Amino acid sequence: MFSTLALEDFLSRHSQAFLNTTVINISFSSEVADVFASRLHRDRGKKFRFADPKNENFVEISYRNTDENGSMVVGVMYKNLTELFISDKNTRGTNETRVLNSIIMSVEIYPEPADVLLENITLVFKHIKAGGKSRECVFWDMFGDGPVGWSAQGCLTRIMSESQTECKCNHLTHFAVLMDITESKDESNARDTKENDKILTVLTHVGMALSLAGVSITIISYIRLTDRQAPLFHSRVGLTSCIGAGHIVFFVGIDAIENKAACVTIAALMQYFLMAAFCWMLVEGAYIYLFVIKVYNVNDKICRFHGLCWGLPAVMVTASLGVVAGKDGIENYVSDQYCWISSRNKVIWIFVSFVGLIELINMAILARVIKEITTIQHVKDNQSEQIRVGVRAFLVLAPLLGVTWLIGFLSPLHIAFSYMFVILNSTQGFSIFFFHCLRNSEIRERFKRRLRQARPSRLHKIKPQM
Repeated sequence: MFSTLALEDFLSRHSQAFLNTTVINISFSSEVADVFASRLHRDRGKKFRFADPKNENFVEISYRNTDENGSMVVGVMYKNLTELFISDKNTRGTNETRVLNSIIMSVEIYPEPADVLLENITLVFKHIKAGGKSRECVFWDMFGDGPVGWSAQGCLTRIMSESQTECKCNHLTHFAVLMDITESKDESNARDTKENDKILTVLTHVGMALSLAGVSITIISYIRLTDRQAPLFHSRVGLTSCIGAGHIVFFVGIDAIENKAACVTIAALMQYFLMAAFCWMLVEGAYIYLFVIKVYNVNDKICRFHGLCWGLPAVMVTASLGVVAGKDGIENYVSDQYCWISSRNKVIWIFVSFVGLIELINMAILARVIKEITTIQHVKDNQSEQIRVGVRAFLVLAPLLGVTWLIGFLSPLHIAFSYMFVILNSTQGFSIFFFHCLRNSEIRERFKRRLRQARPSRLHKIKPQM
């Protein structure tokens, strides 16, 4: 900075000696700086203006700031000096990381006016890097009482555009624009949220596609290879059918927000199939509990299960739509971002409470079943075996009972829970296929039997060649 003061002192001395009533202006431009000097008199107009060749950076000075007998103004626009200055964070000890985002303009008037100008000077800066909402017009506070650095005292900042800032200051010195490059907490959170949303969306689509394939194979396998009169057939096919239908509805119209009628229909269908799936999960929990704990035959309860699982969700969805239609209008049933239940009218709590209640019941059932399984005779004296059996039972039964949906209630606490929730629940259908179809010994045995039956019939059709 001392070298700039020496340069400006030389310019002022040269200008005072060279400028007269005939030659009133001097200016030249180079790759390093644009220099101007001019004699000002109050009777010549209102404002003096000097701009760089592209008119991107300029300064305006009111003639009211000149001496009654005339004054001389000297200014320099330093084009490459910015890179030599360290950030405001290091000079003023603040927690912000602010860097210069403009050239540096120096303006002086001789003889020097009072400490505060009669009328603010106006400086317009073209940004080195466009953008940045946090900007501040500053001057180099070399001789101030505080630490050496940039100060905004006496300057007002106005954002003109993404690429220009206007400064109005009541004194003369070296001016520039500082930009805060430290993201605010809200900006950082918004950016992270947007990135996480993109990743979670991809994971959801991949998981649901995999789940839909597993659901399809599971339904076909149970229809073709199991007893259609058994309670297990009805609960398993009912559960996977609801999961698959929900996935299909999601793929078809989750983003159809432009058409409100279609969007409301999509959201209502998704709510219905999800609630129906949870009802079948409750039936699975009841069936497992009665089979393992009570050793009770539930064959005569199948019709009641169907009535519960297909009827109760219809009543709940109808009630939700009725509440919204009577209160705010049916279009407010969905959110503005996607076709799912809006949180504005609190109707979402009907779904959340329903899910939470069923999952708490199923968690209690799962805990009781695991305890029963791990205390059977051949493992009760071996603690490591008990743990292994318990973990295996949890992995096998969790997809049927949907207990991983409880992770969704923890999502607001940390983004990790959101990832766990999306991964585990978008692949629920595939998990059911893996544990209860692919690894089902009865289905595998019947499938092999069908293959053995099919091979001789095919060979019988092949005539021997002569």
